[in-house]
Amino acid sequence: MLEFWSVVVGLLGFLITWQLFRPQSAPICGVYRQPGKWFWLKKLVFLVIIKLRQYRHREAEKRHRRSQELLDKNRGYGAGMLDPTSMETFAPLDPDPFGIDAVYFGGFNKDGVRVIVRYCRRHERRGEIWLFLEIPTIGVLQHPLHPDTYVINTNGQKYSAGGLKIEMIEPMKTWKVSFNGTLRHGLCNELENKGGKLLQVKFSFKWCCNTDPFSFDTDISASAIADAIARENWDQDFWSRLKSKHQTHYEQWGEMTGPLQVEGYDDIQLRLNTVRDHSFGVRDWRMFHRYAIHFIRLESGVTAQVGVVSLPSTTSYLQVGYLNYPCGAMYPVSSCDIKLWKISETPEPANEYSFNFVAGGDTFHVEVKGETTPIWYHCEDRGSKIFEKFCQFKVNGKKGYGLVEFHYRNTDGPSFVLPESLPLLQEPAAELVKATTERLTLTFDEDACGSSKLVGGKGAQLGQLSSIQNKVNCVVPRGFCLTLTAFVKQVEKNAEIMKAVNNIVKAIRDLDDDQLKLACSDTVEHFASIPIIKETEEAILERMKHLFSQDCFTKSFAVRSSASGEDGSEASSAGQMETYLGVRGHTEILDSVRKCWASAFTYQAVQYRRQNGQPIKVAVGVVIQEMVQSEVSGVMFTNDPVNGSPNLMTIDASYGLGEAVVSGKTTPDTISVFRSWDDQLSIKNKNLGDKKIKISVKDEGGLKETETESAICCCLTDEKIIQLSQIALQIETYFGSPRDIEWALSANQFYLLQARPITTLDQDTDEDLWCEFDDALVTHRECLTTANIGEMMPGAVTQLTHSVFLDAVLRGTGYLAKVMAGGPHIRYHAKALIFHNQRSFINMNVVGLISINNIVGKLEAGQLSILGQTVEDLTLEEVKEYVGKQKTFWDRLKVFIRFYTIKNRDIKDFEAWYDRVNSYRISKDVQDAQSLYFAITNKLPDYYRLWRGNIVKSSMSGLWSNVVAGILSKGKSAYTPENLADMALLLSECEEVYSAEVPTAMQELAREISAVGLTDEFLTVSDEDCVQLMTSEKFPKLKQKFDTFISRHGHRYVREAEFFERSWRAKPERLSCVLKTILKTKSFQHKEKEKLSLTEIFEKMQTPINWTTRQVLKWIVPKARKAVGDREWGKSLAVKVSDIFKEAYWQLAELLMKEGRLPEKELMFFLTHSEIGKLLKTRSPRLITKAIKRRRLLPKMMDLSFPKLQSGIPKPIMKSEIEAQRTAHFTLTGMPVMQGTVTSTARVVKDLEQANQNIQAGDILIVSYTDVGWTPYFPLISGLVTELGGLLSHGAVVAREYGLPCIVNVSNATQLFQSGDLVRLNGKTGTIEKLVDEEKMEIETQE
Repeated sequence: MLEFWSVVVGLLGFLITWQLFRPQSAPICGVYRQPGKWFWLKKLVFLVIIKLRQYRHREAEKRHRRSQELLDKNRGYGAGMLDPTSMETFAPLDPDPFGIDAVYFGGFNKDGVRVIVRYCRRHERRGEIWLFLEIPTIGVLQHPLHPDTYVINTNGQKYSAGGLKIEMIEPMKTWKVSFNGTLRHGLCNELENKGGKLLQVKFSFKWCCNTDPFSFDTDISASAIADAIARENWDQDFWSRLKSKHQTHYEQWGEMTGPLQVEGYDDIQLRLNTVRDHSFGVRDWRMFHRYAIHFIRLESGVTAQVGVVSLPSTTSYLQVGYLNYPCGAMYPVSSCDIKLWKISETPEPANEYSFNFVAGGDTFHVEVKGETTPIWYHCEDRGSKIFEKFCQFKVNGKKGYGLVEFHYRNTDGPSFVLPESLPLLQEPAAELVKATTERLTLTFDEDACGSSKLVGGKGAQLGQLSSIQNKVNCVVPRGFCLTLTAFVKQVEKNAEIMKAVNNIVKAIRDLDDDQLKLACSDTVEHFASIPIIKETEEAILERMKHLFSQDCFTKSFAVRSSASGEDGSEASSAGQMETYLGVRGHTEILDSVRKCWASAFTYQAVQYRRQNGQPIKVAVGVVIQEMVQSEVSGVMFTNDPVNGSPNLMTIDASYGLGEAVVSGKTTPDTISVFRSWDDQLSIKNKNLGDKKIKISVKDEGGLKETETESAICCCLTDEKIIQLSQIALQIETYFGSPRDIEWALSANQFYLLQARPITTLDQDTDEDLWCEFDDALVTHRECLTTANIGEMMPGAVTQLTHSVFLDAVLRGTGYLAKVMAGGPHIRYHAKALIFHNQRSFINMNVVGLISINNIVGKLEAGQLSILGQTVEDLTLEEVKEYVGKQKTFWDRLKVFIRFYTIKNRDIKDFEAWYDRVNSYRISKDVQDAQSLYFAITNKLPDYYRLWRGNIVKSSMSGLWSNVVAGILSKGKSAYTPENLADMALLLSECEEVYSAEVPTAMQELAREISAVGLTDEFLTVSDEDCVQLMTSEKFPKLKQKFDTFISRHGHRYVREAEFFERSWRAKPERLSCVLKTILKTKSFQHKEKEKLSLTEIFEKMQTPINWTTRQVLKWIVPKARKAVGDREWGKSLAVKVSDIFKEAYWQLAELLMKEGRLPEKELMFFLTHSEIGKLLKTRSPRLITKAIKRRRLLPKMMDLSFPKLQSGIPKPIMKSEIEAQRTAHFTLTGMPVMQGTVTSTARVVKDLEQANQNIQAGDILIVSYTDVGWTPYFPLISGLVTELGGLLSHGAVVAREYGLPCIVNVSNATQLFQSGDLVRLNGKTGTIEKLVDEEKMEIETQE
């Protein structure tokens, strides 16, 4: 023992001595430090520190114990922010002079298309822009500014400059990248010669994630960080530098899609694999000596980022990166051997080289071959030089593509002086607004007049314009605003006005349009006739005398309304309220003020606000402004109002006052001015109008119209056109957004009358909305199916349903993939469930995970459970490639054990809802939309857990049926038709199947209606009156049966998970039409099904089984049957709780409409849950417009039909292709789920309304799917065929309970068969055959 410790002490002594006397290697190239003394000890120490920080971060993420503020303060290696919304939305820049907020998109595909977009916000309205496209059929397109990148006079509050606009749509999920302007054609990397042809380019791309983000604060390899820190010399200054100037940086892969329009070329639809990053904090480019970051995308769907960063002050050699597999698994790069000193210390980076990296314990060899390389410079001394080198890659022999970004510290310049940015016009500070709230008038030149909260939209714009009039060399005519406070006082002091306005609100709440018109008329009359209160009248007179002295009684004025919310960025209210011109004298001004107030409550104005979700009770300011006797007037748009191009400015001009232009009384000159990327102006064209009518101010006040004969020439000279355009550019610069400007020219001086935002820009097109929620695929070889989910939620869904129900299913399936199949933890992107064209598809690649990661998994069994068939195209090898890193046997065993443990807990939690559901409420006594929305939001975690539990519970029926299938197939991969038919036979005697109760209960109701003699009356009265009959006290037994039905089944209906569809409980009249059909056909007699014992079933089976197999099946089959029943009851429970949420949303929709936030309650369902919250917060008119467009598109989406199974992006079935397959005689094959043969008339039904009208007794029903809403028709029919489904689908289960011959999984059955066809259904062979006319005649003769 003594000898052992002597050896240990000796070794330690040797190591210490070696470290003490070990020579310190000089930094390579004087920059890149190498491991030196105590390297391994330092690495170990820092590794422990990082691991502890990462552990604490994970705990905070799980438990949310620590505040976001505390986490933000401790951002750095190992710890970071948790809230995705905080990370993705705008925040004030770091106060450091080098504070940044930058977003980047780098896209590429195998066809050689490349796109780079980056925008960085800096202080003082400065920014950096990268914009580059390479299209093989077009060539290179880049921003004319390049290779420089600095831009000035940016909005400062958006990722927008130089025609580029980048918007976050949903945190960590969706972004929009758009551009409209000119780009240089051809690559230019020279600073001195920036020539080249400019082309008009427009694109609108949607980026959607297909991986989770990788945060370099929290996810970077602890070993890689420790290695970098251990190389450095540790002293107090080093640690201070390490803690200072931190930036948060994270990256995420996805797909960017959208149209590209290039002048002179055909439009192109692009689809690019795209990496996105977001950086915020502090970055001085010149702190970097070098870096080389490789973004790699392999054809298999694997993505990676591998690089080395050299920051001499802190980490001279930091290895960074990560690897993503298609399934979503992500591994940090723990080491790489990239030698910056070999590939980037030359004037230009190497073009061909190789390196190795390690991620997830696996080593990868990378070969790099460079291609096109744009260059970008940063900083005024051009101290940073970026080489963005697009490349072809090979990783372990597999082909890929992408780019490598090199940074060079550039000391050669040349420097340049960046012009100063102009200050951005903003509304005054809250303190000034508060101090001025009680003022009744404000002159344009007072700072407070720039507040829309004080003077309304139009008045605030004039106040802000007045503050810059001297700087833009024009004049704002003198004037003042009557504040919103003056309006409020007028209303408060006159009860008649208050009452009239309240009557408008009441009429809207009561949906009484006639009463609304009357209330609006009364309100207008009261405002116009009741004198202005003395205090306000005196304030007006005092202000007029102050501004205009005694001229105030002889001058002509414009009196304009300026309502709160008017002239905003989303709705202008143009033409909705009154403007009075040529007003003269104190009395006329007071009359015009009252009329301006009144105009806000005309029926037209009220309806406009109502349709745009704006407050009905709006305060109205009034602008009183000196009139200009203009020679020429008009409007000017700094961006093209039609196509939004920032390179085209539009002027409408005519003689006299601008009223002739805006009223449409004359046709003005329309002048287009081309505006280059650097704001150089040139006249593009002039379209001369007739300009026959000239409106001017009469000397005695009022307006006059005269005819002019000067239509043959333009009313503005070229010099004045350019001068006006330059003024408009300056105004746009000060406001930071495109402007719609009203102007006038008099005595060679331009006057500004208004400068509102252009509200027609950035409108969503139908094409944008059609694919706005489409998920991004990874490999484009994913095997997608409508099966299973197509029964649960058939057809297209509303946006609310997508954001709540399908989000719950996505969470639940992702959770199931994680615990049952050992899949990765996925936070943001869709994997198991893919959304496209407003409908969902199951990703069979993810279903295949169980065959890879769980010891009980079998690929074909999972496919059979979901699809009702196996998939030849999806092999085990493809699934392995999708998964990437393989699990060991012990890992797979661990997955199995963990699932069984978690499954029991989740099912127990779910079943607790049986006791909770009847007393569960969203809220109590909520009276306003805001409170109800918050109540629903707070309860949504219950909704998510509920559906997660239901999905886990439902999976057990699939597991048990797979066990039965495996026994019958004797473990073989292929299942014979006999195996499938025998499985259906074994599962035909399930007990307590909830869905089978519904038609039986319907029959009982119909039987009771017949028994009390109400059949004739029931068949003749309306559906609503039928409900009155069933709830009448005159028929207590019928009422009792009806109440029982509603209590037990009232939460069900067709497409019951869709929030827009009301349940039988909410709309009981929907039951009436079904009951009428049952009464007409006298199908209310319940037929008892022959019950067979397991022994009897064994005798009927086609699959030969021995005694041992029979004994095993006797033990397993009852469990499988029970699992089927449990699944049906579980779904009913989930739907019952969902119905509570559904009715809460309908109540919310009602409140939103009554509060004037929505014009129609139904529109709410075409907003996502988060958009409803935004609507409550902002009353955004754009959201309402979007909802209206979405509602219009939904029927078109519902008409689409998709194949049950396809690879890659879902494509709808072309009807012409289907119709070509319909012949006089054909046979389709599906999966047999209930034996029996029947010949009868086909009844093809595509929705429940058709079912109510067309189904006849004895028909063979052919549908796409069935759910509980369809089951009342089962007693009427003689057979069932569905396009979707499997052994355990709803239709199969209920058909077996009713003994109906049934086959499922029959592709295109509703497309190929037509109602009236004579068909033969064989439930044993799984076929449905269209008989020819001769066979039909023969059968009719036999009958």
